[in-house]
Amino acid sequence: MRIIQPGVYTPHYRINFSSLRLASALSRYGVVTGRMSTANYYFPKKLEYLAAYLLGYFDGDGCAYVNKGRSGGLVCIVGAWEFTYELARILNMGSVQEHQSKKVYYWRIFSREHIQSFYNFVYTNQSLGLQRKRQKIEQILEGYKRG
Repeated sequence: MRIIQPGVYTPHYRINFSSLRLASALSRYGVVTGRMSTANYYFPKKLEYLAAYLLGYFDGDGCAYVNKGRSGGLVCIVGAWEFTYELARILNMGSVQEHQSKKVYYWRIFSREHIQSFYNFVYTNQSLGLQRKRQKIEQILEGYKRG
């Protein structure tokens, strides 16, 4: 495993597998290389798993920004065009915006209603998810209440 330090962005991890058997098994579960360039993605077939799946995706490739000096904020998830577009369609909220690199896209929500809906959906199980990301969304929602 290597830690990638991409300058101003948060470090991320790269795992290389030398075992064809392990790589093949992971591939059957949708863990594939080059997701961004090949547009490989999936959503759980059973809707009962969607909230936990999105929470895991958000913890890995999502962000929450609190507006400083004014109310509200932004919640987004980074992915390929196909993934972010399908996410907006499935959740029936948010917009998709191309990143300046023109290689990735952001699914983004701004409104209090949408951020609250996303929060209620993905945090149904309070023991799951990164605490720091949950707290950021809570800060955004608190900002709306004060503002």
